[in-house]
Amino acid sequence: MELEQIGKYTILDRLSSGKTANAYRAVDPTANRLVFLKILNIPEGISPLERHSLVDHFYGEARSAGGLTHPNLVTLYEIGEDLGRHYIAMEFLEGVSVRRLLDEQGRLPMDQAVEIARCVCQALVYAHKKGVIHRDVKPDNIVVMEEMAVKLTDFGIARVEGDIRRTQVGIILGSPAYMSPEQIKGAAIDARTDIFSLGVCLYEMLSGRKPFDAPSATAVMQAIVKDPPRPLEDAPESLQNILRKAMAKDPAYRYPGAAEMLADLKAFRPDGILLPEPPEGLPAGAEEAVERTLQPTLAPQEIAELRESLLTPPPHTRRFSWVGALFAVVLLAITAAGAYLYARLNPPPGPAQASENRPFAAYARPIPPA
Repeated sequence: MELEQIGKYTILDRLSSGKTANAYRAVDPTANRLVFLKILNIPEGISPLERHSLVDHFYGEARSAGGLTHPNLVTLYEIGEDLGRHYIAMEFLEGVSVRRLLDEQGRLPMDQAVEIARCVCQALVYAHKKGVIHRDVKPDNIVVMEEMAVKLTDFGIARVEGDIRRTQVGIILGSPAYMSPEQIKGAAIDARTDIFSLGVCLYEMLSGRKPFDAPSATAVMQAIVKDPPRPLEDAPESLQNILRKAMAKDPAYRYPGAAEMLADLKAFRPDGILLPEPPEGLPAGAEEAVERTLQPTLAPQEIAELRESLLTPPPHTRRFSWVGALFAVVLLAITAAGAYLYARLNPPPGPAQASENRPFAAYARPIPPA
């Protein structure tokens, strides 16, 4: 019999069925919103220890994602139990997975693929800062919504740093085609394993095929550990460099963190140019100005705007022009007024004054002879 209610949630329909959990679309009447419900499947006849392990692993998703709040991460609302049924309620995403987009389109346009990778990288930067490693980044767990809003979902096998029970060497968790070499080897992992998986996702979005493809899961894992991925013929060299660095076999040669990969993804342009990151503290619009300066060509509209800006003096130049003219007029008036006052206070000498100003020799009388 299909579920109709669990806790406060009213079940609308089943979305998927899995070995460990079933997914449902439900309504939260208290908040009047749709939710995504994940309900744990507990097989009958298992031992109490196995049951406890299943429940603990299931709630590990809530422990990992419960403290994460980011625009590119799915939001977890509640974890609970109702009549022995364990569930997680989270944000219901009205969108389509990257897996479905690849199934329908074969591959994605370069600018769309890079933008999706940027959004996922932003989510990983935040999660890694919180000490959470996803460990299952793949197209099925990336949802694209309206206006290119992208969310990373399903932290079912995520690891919280310091949780020893969930990081035992030798345990392999994840989807084989997207696992890092260290995951396959059962070695200790860190945030760089998510970078490898994201590189595989970006490669598949750009090409429509997996970089390590083989008939069996075992062969796929062997290829991930030993074989280099086939280069993408139609991808710019700068983008191929990003892929090579993200999918390096040795984590030491990979991006040291998601922030460094994000910086290269933000700097990449579809024309193949990899622009340097502008320094911090630039005024608004300065980054766009740097990009326009570094572009090899200008669009016709940009050429017209540049011509208009060259022919039209900027506002501050025009302002200083009329201020300078006004200052010149005032200075001229002051000079004229000063000359007039000087002339009034110092009139030219009259006849009387002229005699007084004659030379001393003019007043001298000749001395009569003795």
